[in-house]
Amino acid sequence: MKPVKLILNNIGPFSSENTIDFDSLGDIFLISGKTGSGKTTLFDSMFYALYGALPGTRAGTDKNLMKCQFSPPETDSFVDFTFKLNNCKYRIIRHPPFKKLSAKTGKTVPTEEKAVFYKINRNGEKEILSDKVSEIKKTVENLLGLSEEEFSSIILLPQGKFAEFLHMNSTDRKEVLSKLFPVEKYRQVILSAMEKNKINKARIEAVENQIIAIQNDFNPETAEKEIPVMENNRTELKNNMEKTRRKFPNAQKKLKRQKRKKFIGTD
Repeated sequence: MKPVKLILNNIGPFSSENTIDFDSLGDIFLISGKTGSGKTTLFDSMFYALYGALPGTRAGTDKNLMKCQFSPPETDSFVDFTFKLNNCKYRIIRHPPFKKLSAKTGKTVPTEEKAVFYKINRNGEKEILSDKVSEIKKTVENLLGLSEEEFSSIILLPQGKFAEFLHMNSTDRKEVLSKLFPVEKYRQVILSAMEKNKINKARIEAVENQIIAIQNDFNPETAEKEIPVMENNRTELKNNMEKTRRKFPNAQKKLKRQKRKKFIGTD
């Protein structure tokens, strides 16, 4: 996933509408600033657009508090996040719930969270994938292949969590990295190679057992005594084959005569 554009309207410390065009930046860039300037809010806003919640330790934060406290109470707030994935462009707009000042009564009334998820084609036309808050999170999880918790711990690695990642055991680290990289096809190659190796080992073991059986049955002393007998048998068999070969032409002639007699007798 590659971020394209982030628009914050009355979110966190960002009063009114603020736009970050990631496409105008280089492939690698740094987000820096003083404490409280809103660096974390940028990442929280992208995460909120995707999953409808805040990441990490802020997951339980009341979303009513996302609206900028410096903005007028009657104004709206929203996060508008556009990103690319697999050569496709997507856009999510979320309006967090907040207490809005009613122009009629002069009292604050709660507003419900709203959201819409678009897929944008090459012509800039938008297709609504979902406009239900309860569905968008699941749609995003299926699209990215990462759950809310996985995205938070892998993509938005929180401060202080990198050391925890480095100290993971190999099994846990392997599971985390497999979420980031397309390792499935390589895993299948390894499993296939292991299966073939298992089959070849079984074949080699079977041949070795046959060799051992032959070696156990073979007696050098008996073999020397049997050699003359086998030679005589071979000579006798050869002589019989020669006699049969000499008799074969005469047998063929007799067979032809018998067929001719039978043919004449039939007529």
